[in-house]
Amino acid sequence: MPSKELERLFHALTSAFPQADIMMFSASGIIMFSRRRLYILQAKYYNVTESISAITASGSVYYLISLFLPDGSRLLMCLQAGDYKSPSTALSMVLSLEQAIFCGNARPFPVHKADKFSLFIRQLLMGAVHDEQSLVAVLANELEVDLSIPRVISVLRFPALPGEPRKKQELISSALDLIHSLRSAGPHDLIGEDEDFHILLCREIMQSTASVKSQCSSYFSQIQEQLAARFGRRPQIGVGFVVSSQYEYAHGYTAARQVLQYSADSPSNISFAMDHIIELILDNSPPDILKHFLGEDAQLISENPTLLQTVEALVNCNMNMTEAAAHLYIHRNTMVLRLKQIRAKLDMDPIKYDNDRYILQLLLDYYKHHQ
Repeated sequence: MPSKELERLFHALTSAFPQADIMMFSASGIIMFSRRRLYILQAKYYNVTESISAITASGSVYYLISLFLPDGSRLLMCLQAGDYKSPSTALSMVLSLEQAIFCGNARPFPVHKADKFSLFIRQLLMGAVHDEQSLVAVLANELEVDLSIPRVISVLRFPALPGEPRKKQELISSALDLIHSLRSAGPHDLIGEDEDFHILLCREIMQSTASVKSQCSSYFSQIQEQLAARFGRRPQIGVGFVVSSQYEYAHGYTAARQVLQYSADSPSNISFAMDHIIELILDNSPPDILKHFLGEDAQLISENPTLLQTVEALVNCNMNMTEAAAHLYIHRNTMVLRLKQIRAKLDMDPIKYDNDRYILQLLLDYYKHHQ
């Protein structure tokens, strides 16, 4: 059947089954159209709850197989009947599938070719369910990817992408080819894309005392310059944390996505998670936990204006007592007395202990967010 007729049939199916996730195969078994989400197609993950039905479109007969996944969603698979001896043969083929198939982001799009490595990248970074992580291990072994190599996860976003999905995809694909071609690309770097047209870079880092920022800043700047020169768009980059096991990738990806929102405020359009650790803690911790550990002290500084002013001055002056005293127009000896007040009332010494410095910063941000 011509691709336009397949597309019309696909749209007819999506209209008839608006709640279903649909995959359409060509006569040769290639996935032509799909929508919505990632599925692990292994028999143990779903139940066949409906018998196979047959439909006729433009003179061709198709089998429709309905599957229900554990989360209650429906997967409708459409296969050309002429490729199979009988409905039971088509069902056997479906039950034998043992692969991850990524179906797009709630929109139909053509799939031109299978890219197992691309599927692996998406599965690795988007997967959080145990079964998905198990599949990641299988794919990593098959593709000979060592997930124990330390990598830092980053997300690149182009501003003002074209409105048409196909043009967006073409730009992202060209950008991926360019990044792969750079001399600075490491042999163990993992490079792919996500469903929101972001580029994903899992950059190998050296196990040394050098910080992630010192190891990666020039690499990300080079990528920005190359992409800006080629496409006229300078990408924003959010850099997450270092990961070294399959179970850490999804969390690292989430952190990089969150940090990406801060990149617009950075002169270089690059933001590192370690520079926004306080915001990440506040954004990702359950409110009741934050209240349990910070609520009492937040209430205390809200009732003591002098204590609040001192905390703000120390945080704004990077815990430099002399600068904080000048900021408050007080003598340094007065600042020493106020620091003793912080030790007595808040049970912390941010000048002496790094942990207390971060807790004090976290406390102040929590207070400002809840005042």
